[in-house]
Amino acid sequence: MNLSVCIIAKNEEKHIEKCMQCLSDKEVQIVVADTGSTDKTKEIAKKYTEFVYDFKWIDDFGAAKQFAVSKASNDNILILDCDEYLQSDKTVLEKLNSMLENEPQRAGRIKCINVLEDDSKNTDWITRAFNRKYYKVEGKIHEQIVKTDGEPADTFLSAVVIKHVGYALNDDEKKKKALRNIKLLKKRLAELEKNFDSDITQNNEKEIPYIIVNNKADLLSDEISEKVCQNNVSEQRKAEQNALLSSGQEQYVSALTGAGIYELKECIGKLTPNEDMTLKIVGDLLHPGDFVVLVVPIDSAAPKGRLILPQQQTIRDVLEANAAAIVVKESELKQTLEQLGRSPAMVITDSQVFEQVSEEVSKEIPLTSFSILMARYKGYLETAVNGVAAIDHLKDGDKILISEGCTHHRQCDDIGTVKIPRWLKQHTGKELIIETSSGTEFPEDLTSYALVIHCGGCMLNEREVKYRMKCAEDQKVPFTNYGIAIAQMKGILKRSIELFPNLNAE
Repeated sequence: MNLSVCIIAKNEEKHIEKCMQCLSDKEVQIVVADTGSTDKTKEIAKKYTEFVYDFKWIDDFGAAKQFAVSKASNDNILILDCDEYLQSDKTVLEKLNSMLENEPQRAGRIKCINVLEDDSKNTDWITRAFNRKYYKVEGKIHEQIVKTDGEPADTFLSAVVIKHVGYALNDDEKKKKALRNIKLLKKRLAELEKNFDSDITQNNEKEIPYIIVNNKADLLSDEISEKVCQNNVSEQRKAEQNALLSSGQEQYVSALTGAGIYELKECIGKLTPNEDMTLKIVGDLLHPGDFVVLVVPIDSAAPKGRLILPQQQTIRDVLEANAAAIVVKESELKQTLEQLGRSPAMVITDSQVFEQVSEEVSKEIPLTSFSILMARYKGYLETAVNGVAAIDHLKDGDKILISEGCTHHRQCDDIGTVKIPRWLKQHTGKELIIETSSGTEFPEDLTSYALVIHCGGCMLNEREVKYRMKCAEDQKVPFTNYGIAIAQMKGILKRSIELFPNLNAE
């Protein structure tokens, strides 16, 4: 089998023999990383495997286990502890190996039966099997299997079963384990403290609500809690922590006992902003009795039998303003305007037909697009108007990110992946590198881009759109949206934002 079982050990002569015996007939490689045993642990391990290595303990379980992984001869890895005894037979491990071979980018979860001090049992499913090309072990304490590329782990349930006896400890063993864990937790808290201010500052700047949640509160006595939570931090951090606790932004909970869970839910509920019903897409620009012409192309990308969300939302907003909405295709616009008898309060068009509509709508009639109104509604119109000027300064080799907020099915003439890239190259005459993203794939690192062109954001809430905008601003990358970019390239941006006199277009 292409499977290595990796184990770390220190003074485990009580358990390691049984752990190794459960593996000895399974045709797997056994790798042991010893972190400083002074008993017979290494001697026992060498009876079952030649792959026994010394690792200098650095107060980091993740580093020790990753060291063991690095010494394995195989890419498929199963992580065990000395106090965990394999209950599965050879065929189950063969099936596990086969699944890792067939789907190396997925990690395997195994069934862990925990034997408690009163001989009672509970069961967990824990991620322990993976291909080391795609996963690694990290974390000083309570280490985790994580993807090497930072993406969330994709897992499957395996048939592997282990029995864990590490919770069945006497009082002296419990005390030693608690003191060890406190030491590691203190080191981790010190590291977190260094990054605390910057993380909180970034959250505040991007208006991201947060709660600091400390789990396993049931394991902390008052004495230990005081040591961990107070004595190892600065006076400034103590003041910050007390402020967070009093405001509800820091909570201590226990997933095991349920302690603090209700309070946590209450805090989360309070973070949800009350929807601002005063925001309007266009209603605040209209008077009762006005009528508005909405130009809605029916093309291959339009949902069968439906209008897209910004069009629906705009119609609703017009009606709530006690005005009338007249909806036409671009091919019927000219005739409709001639037959109306009087000029509409404004014409709102889909960005894709901006140029044609601009030619057919007289200059005295206000003209804008759904996308521009959506940028205003989401709170980033000014930033988008300022950012669009970057289009006229693009150079050969510049990289552009075109980002969709949703994951709709792409058509052969899709606006984000086909039309806008084509118009950009036609307008600039430059050889540009176009990259696209959709849904939640918006990249954190935008520094390589000369410009970000985002969709209107109808499927995203205001907070998410502003977050993406702020990420671009922080990295000094110009940010705009589809409609504004199209208006700029068609030479009609100035006209399309005349409804908003506080804005200036180059």
